[in-house]
Amino acid sequence: MASSEPTVAQPASFVPFLRSIGEGNQYQIHQSPTELSTEADLTVLGTIRSVGDGRVFGHGATRDDEPVNLNLTYAVHVDRVLAGDASLVRDGFVYVELPRSKYQTIEAADRALPVNQRVVLFLGDYSEDMGWPLTAPSPVVPEGAPTLAPYTEGFLVEDQTSKSLIGGLESLDQLPSAWSEHDGSLAQFVSANFVVK
Repeated sequence: MASSEPTVAQPASFVPFLRSIGEGNQYQIHQSPTELSTEADLTVLGTIRSVGDGRVFGHGATRDDEPVNLNLTYAVHVDRVLAGDASLVRDGFVYVELPRSKYQTIEAADRALPVNQRVVLFLGDYSEDMGWPLTAPSPVVPEGAPTLAPYTEGFLVEDQTSKSLIGGLESLDQLPSAWSEHDGSLAQFVSANFVVK
């Protein structure tokens, strides 16, 4: 597992890293954040605290046997549940899995992660069978905690310099206009699309 104190990163480093993961994803586009939040199992406003190794799926005896599916796991402190099933939050955290290639290392993910990166995440529960045998669990996820995965348009990142909200895996410019109908800030996005409790 990478350090719980991520290396200080340039604000612009995180999104290019995420886009390298999301590049070429085929996905159903949702017309608005509200539409996606009704489909997602959980939508949260949170702060990424660390990134580490994720689950490994494959057909061989070890994680080094090809073909193999590698993942990252982000530990995200939940600042507010915006919609969905709050029971998926464990001890104030959600554990968010993203696929990676063997060239997208844990160390590179850690270097790209700014300290206290704020995000809005639309998540599905991916704890169960993924269609491949599980070779190794994630050392980041506590026993019994769910493993969640973001929708492609549902990984939104606060730019730490401008404080604007930008798409992590997919640019908001590529989505329907309802995704950009706010003043650009994370706070305004949340207030425009969710009932603040």
